[in-house]
Amino acid sequence: MSIELNPPDRVGPVAVGMSMGEAEEALRSLPGFVRLGTEGGTLETRGFATYSDGMAIAAHLGTGGKVEAIEVFRPLGGTPVMLDGVDVFAGLADEVIARFAARGELVTEDRGRTIILPGRMVVFGREDIPRPENPEAGLHFDSVLVARPGYYDAP
Repeated sequence: MSIELNPPDRVGPVAVGMSMGEAEEALRSLPGFVRLGTEGGTLETRGFATYSDGMAIAAHLGTGGKVEAIEVFRPLGGTPVMLDGVDVFAGLADEVIARFAARGELVTEDRGRTIILPGRMVVFGREDIPRPENPEAGLHFDSVLVARPGYYDAP
């Protein structure tokens, strides 16, 4: 199984524009589903699902009560998360950046912690970046978000 990112509308079975109930049902349908944030445990977040390989997916609601963004958090292994044939978590972040930079516009923010493909509404995130004192930091992305057009526009 793999999770396909299809910006700007869909991550696997979860689509922008779904109600939270529809999104949670779609999240439950994925293999390896463990629980939703509202099903026991200490996390009480609607639309946040965890999976047996450590992956988590969050459906973010907009002001209209519909999903406006879907965020995938890096699995510990096992589930490829694909965008245009690229596994965005398996490869080194700098290699993923280079692949998409060669295809067109790419915006780097926060010294490389956030990478945006603005025309496609895809945002890659990592908590840190490699540095001489910590070369292992930020080698891989920690999350990827797919959002509706205008998600980051000022209200």
